[in-house]
Amino acid sequence: MVTRYFALIKQRLECLTSDEINLLVNSPVAIQRQMVLLAICKAYRFIYDFINEIVRDTYFNRYEKISKTSFNEFFNEKKYEHPELEKVTEKSVGKMRQVLFRILEQTELIEDTNSGLIRRPYLNNSVYNRKNEMSCRGKTKRSRLSRLKKC
Repeated sequence: MVTRYFALIKQRLECLTSDEINLLVNSPVAIQRQMVLLAICKAYRFIYDFINEIVRDTYFNRYEKISKTSFNEFFNEKKYEHPELEKVTEKSVGKMRQVLFRILEQTELIEDTNSGLIRRPYLNNSVYNRKNEMSCRGKTKRSRLSRLKKC
């Protein structure tokens, strides 16, 4: 189990530039959370797409929360773009949803996993300037969470 966690952390850190790692190590906790989310988004295209397409649009359309139904609709839409997702079991989809909502909670994009209430993100300028740099330094490994990773 520890080896698995180490591998996930290593995979995410490898997606960050040295400047981003410096921010992660030497910044206050709020910025560290943002950098962790950036690393996750760079490592897992599926999570980036969900945040960009669902969380962002929900927030800008002034809805208060995202739901498990939102995730299910997003996943079903991705099946059309990526037919290999048809093979994913309902149990695996549920686990993906659970992990994604926990990530959103721990990085403070939502209040908690049950309510799905969206928190207004306040990005530090140094994090904000990196939001468009979503490639994972040219890596092309596939993630276990999703086959949609394109980092």
